Amino acid sequence: MKRTGLRMFKWVCSICISFMVIALSTVIQEDHCGADDALKTPFAKGETVTYSIKKLKLTVGTATLTFHGLVSLNGREAVEILLTAKGFRFFDEEKIYLDPVTLYPIVIRRDLDIFGVKEKIDEFYDLERGKVRIVKTAKGVTSEQTLTGSERFDNIYGFIYRYRRSGQLVAGEEFTLHLPMRDVKFKLVEHKKIRVANRDFDAYYMDSVPKKYKVWFDSGPQMIPLMIDGAIGFGHTSMVMTAYAPGR
Repeated sequence: MKRTGLRMFKWVCSICISFMVIALSTVIQEDHCGADDALKTPFAKGETVTYSIKKLKLTVGTATLTFHGLVSLNGREAVEILLTAKGFRFFDEEKIYLDPVTLYPIVIRRDLDIFGVKEKIDEFYDLERGKVRIVKTAKGVTSEQTLTGSERFDNIYGFIYRYRRSGQLVAGEEFTLHLPMRDVKFKLVEHKKIRVANRDFDAYYMDSVPKKYKVWFDSGPQMIPLMIDGAIGFGHTSMVMTAYAPGR
């Protein structure tokens, strides 16, 4: 009887250990999947959208929006998006680092040269506390300010990629973005044909209140941002797609 009881005890212990190993493995896999969510997108690493920058219907420059995918940022994973805009006497480079699970901003590094006035702006986002610390250097002087909001702060390009990742275009949908300087409400307004990059696209456009931004999305599975109004940081400008490279 003692030997039977010992065998039974060993068998129960073995079963318990197996369940613990399986449970631990599941937790580890679920935790890892969170960071990999950014890879499950309709756009691939290296995807580049090239735009013509229009102001009063005149071409004043070019811009590229590139999805670099997962990168290492100060010892943690982040998703990097790079915006580069340039034209006559202006240059704007924006490196946008997003949380790989939520696609909300973590760090944004901006390098500006507008008509010879150069600025470097670094923004550090605290997603849990709804704060952003902004460090600005211009003419050799560095200033710093911290903004606090009731909601976590957002970024227009992060929102565009987050919306694209959702894979859904539903007319009438509304969203509120808490940008550092203002809150913006977006609504997916209209569905129509537009022509850009010498092609006809079936598209939806998203309008904002206040009327600063407008974004046109291709209705296909990649939801390519065909046109973006108001996102370049000087005057009223429109970015109109001229070329698209899907990445790899």
